[in-house]
Amino acid sequence: MKRGIQVGNLFGIPFFLDPSWLFVAALLTLSNTVTFAAGTGLVQSILLGVLSVVIIFGSVLAHELGHSLIAQRFGIEVKSISLFLLGGMAAFDKEPAKPWQSFVIAAAGPMVSLGLYLLAVLGLGYVPTNSFAGILLSLLLSMNLALALFNLLPGLPLDGGQMLKAVVWGVTKKFETGVKVAAFTGQLLGWGLMGLGGYAVFVGNYSGLWLAVLGWFIQSTARLNVQAQQLNQRLSDLTVGDSLKLSGSVAANLPFSTYQEEYVKGDMTAQHLVLWQDEVIGIISATDGSDLPTNLWGYNQVRQLMTPMDTQLPSIPESTPLVQVVERFNENPKLLVRSLEGKIIGVISPEMVRRALAA
Repeated sequence: MKRGIQVGNLFGIPFFLDPSWLFVAALLTLSNTVTFAAGTGLVQSILLGVLSVVIIFGSVLAHELGHSLIAQRFGIEVKSISLFLLGGMAAFDKEPAKPWQSFVIAAAGPMVSLGLYLLAVLGLGYVPTNSFAGILLSLLLSMNLALALFNLLPGLPLDGGQMLKAVVWGVTKKFETGVKVAAFTGQLLGWGLMGLGGYAVFVGNYSGLWLAVLGWFIQSTARLNVQAQQLNQRLSDLTVGDSLKLSGSVAANLPFSTYQEEYVKGDMTAQHLVLWQDEVIGIISATDGSDLPTNLWGYNQVRQLMTPMDTQLPSIPESTPLVQVVERFNENPKLLVRSLEGKIIGVISPEMVRRALAA
């Protein structure tokens, strides 16, 4: 997950605030200001309200950094950390290679939160609990204890679910089994929280709405984990050469109108290699002439509208698993395909992968 407003960068990891988090921050600032106003002055209560949100932000960020820094130690690139309505999420470029690595990465977040909780406990031993510093330390204590305990619940996408996944993966030697078991417990957990939240609202406690929303998020994300694993498995089982019908080729001097009528035929995902004297000189797609009026198609040749090969488009072997192809699409949405002999034989795009999976 990588969206929202970038607000910083630590250890080479950019972190983002989702617009939904800004709404929650404003709401919490107002709520905490009103709460603190009963025992302090207006200025101090506003300051406490703002600092309470800073503590929440810092605690969630520290929790995600715990995961991220350990992941980096295992050679996993951390793309970003995002804070959103219901917490935070670190985006990794790949899964850990071994179950024990996955377990350690998942456990790192709650361990950081527990460490901050213990620091707050120690700090409260030196300041009065009703003082300005005491109130902030109490917030730090309660926030991090809640973060640690809640995230240790054994269901995806929570850290406890990641740890359960790693244990099942290690025992069964099957990553997909770990995902299925942890996702199942995550869905049970989510439905349970939704039920508790609904009951709380029924008896008049409207804070149960938050619990219900949290439960919905957990069970839907757990279900998405299973779907993502199934998709990755299908992508791993298919290669470019044995699963996709690679595009053909067209002559460089072919009129673009003929290309549209005889090769595209209304298929706006069509892509073809462009040949000149049996050499591949570029790629043409149905959308390359989208800015050109249809009455001018016949006056333009394919070579005038193609993406030329001198742009150094990346290429991949036809034996490449589709799961690797999808990762490469982040760099370029068009990839040339090489035969075993090294000859360019086609071009692949995200739409072609989607078609292969649907088929």
